[in-house]
Amino acid sequence: MSTVYKEYLKNIANNKETIGYKIDASNHFLPIFGNKNIENITLDDIKNYQLKRRLEYLEKYPAKRESEINFRWINLEIAILKNFFNYCIAKGFIEKNPASGIKKLNELSRLKTLSDEDIQKLIAGATNKLTSDLITF
Repeated sequence: MSTVYKEYLKNIANNKETIGYKIDASNHFLPIFGNKNIENITLDDIKNYQLKRRLEYLEKYPAKRESEINFRWINLEIAILKNFFNYCIAKGFIEKNPASGIKKLNELSRLKTLSDEDIQKLIAGATNKLTSDLITF
């Protein structure tokens, strides 16, 4: 797989930022899938990889509950694998994408807060006292 993945990177070399993500992600999955034939990689292999990465994150943050951990990077790795396997389908190396059907793990959304200035603008723009009081609260 690693040889075909290098060919895949060369063919999508138009975006350096994307290439950087794909190289970083491959540092995690190529040690596991690199020596396998592409046609021998299964959905179970991808699920086991995702589980292994999830467990690594859980060990990395032992004080946090799973719902408090952002698995965005793992989801990105799986998305890159899906794109790679789609490339392999287009090139005729495989017939089916073994990464399709993998569900995303929890991604925490970033909390967006208002600045003090924005809060004052909201209060000033309130149409009545009740709305102003609610915003202040």
